[in-house]
Amino acid sequence: MVDNFKRNLLNGYKRLLNPVLCLLFCFAQVGCASLYPLQPVSVIENSPIRTYQYVVIAPTNTLTSSTAGLYGNNYGVYGAATSKSINPADVIKGSLVRSGFIVLPEIKSELLNETLIVNYGES
Repeated sequence: MVDNFKRNLLNGYKRLLNPVLCLLFCFAQVGCASLYPLQPVSVIENSPIRTYQYVVIAPTNTLTSSTAGLYGNNYGVYGAATSKSINPADVIKGSLVRSGFIVLPEIKSELLNETLIVNYGES
């Protein structure tokens, strides 16, 4: 009698386990996303961008993103992982070169009035 009661109680907990874990996961995702709101983008524009011909881009660190998945069935456990890296300065440089700007490695004093300085930052 007691053994049957424990078995029924355990089965009831097992039935509730998946929905409870799903809810906890959803709350954790939403809660973590709202803890650190994004800062607004700041742009200091002294004159129209078309008045500049040259650009100097501050060096940036490489950003890496990884993702992985894992699932299993009666025949085994399967999984995969991918990772991607990108340097934000390269992306900014490509966009500005496509727009017709000339990228300089450093600021030159004789071209200072025609040089656009670009900084990338994360908040």
